[in-house]
Amino acid sequence: MAKKNFEKGLEKLFSNVQSSEPTEEKEATPVKDDSASDENHTKRGRPALHNKVIRFCTMADDDKVTKIRTIAAREGIAIKDLMNLAFDKIINEYERKYGTVRLPKVKKGGDVSKVFDLS
Repeated sequence: MAKKNFEKGLEKLFSNVQSSEPTEEKEATPVKDDSASDENHTKRGRPALHNKVIRFCTMADDDKVTKIRTIAAREGIAIKDLMNLAFDKIINEYERKYGTVRLPKVKKGGDVSKVFDLS
């Protein structure tokens, strides 16, 4: 099978395309040094545990979701920020009535050989 040369096809495709505005050279963006440690991230680039943000799915009434989206767009804020505010209000009200909600302790660095009796 012959090897196809896509570059010539792209050149033909874009040969008559011209920009309506003059192009300006953009300033070079400094490259972030990978060796520098960021205090809010772990070595793999994930957010540190105390700032961990997760994605989860839920179901909600269509009208309520539409109103949240409208409020977010009108005020220029992210939907996640509105939802975090709602979560804070719910948690604060619950803790005011029933006391502090204690989070479960997270196990750190378990030993896989103990889990599967591989000693």
